[in-house]
Amino acid sequence: MISTLLGIVYFVVTKNIVYSFLFFSFGFFIDIDHYILYLIVGKNMNFFDIYRRFHGIKNKIIPDLDEDKYVLPFHNFEFVLALVVLSYVYPPLVPVALGVLLHFAIDVLYVRKFRIKHYYSAIYYAVSKLT
Repeated sequence: MISTLLGIVYFVVTKNIVYSFLFFSFGFFIDIDHYILYLIVGKNMNFFDIYRRFHGIKNKIIPDLDEDKYVLPFHNFEFVLALVVLSYVYPPLVPVALGVLLHFAIDVLYVRKFRIKHYYSAIYYAVSKLT
């Protein structure tokens, strides 16, 4: 929902439908890493079971997953920073980087509001597991 509204705002500001679509789609589809986590850990390929679990609808097919035990590949500072740097080098990636950056910022605010433990740094996660 938020990605859609921000995509519309991006279009109003830039008047570029392609960049607006990139902004929206990458801001929305960044969550594919949650699906991949449930595929690997939950060992379930049914999209609708995963969707229901992801949205808090408990079911017996996919047990509770403590996402704080994992680092999601697209939900960490290093990925976002790399994307921002790449967009500086290759300007057509700017809408992609902005979409991902805004999604990431909203996720961080959500996690902080509800005091959910979550790793947002792949490096910190790796170091914490080694010590």
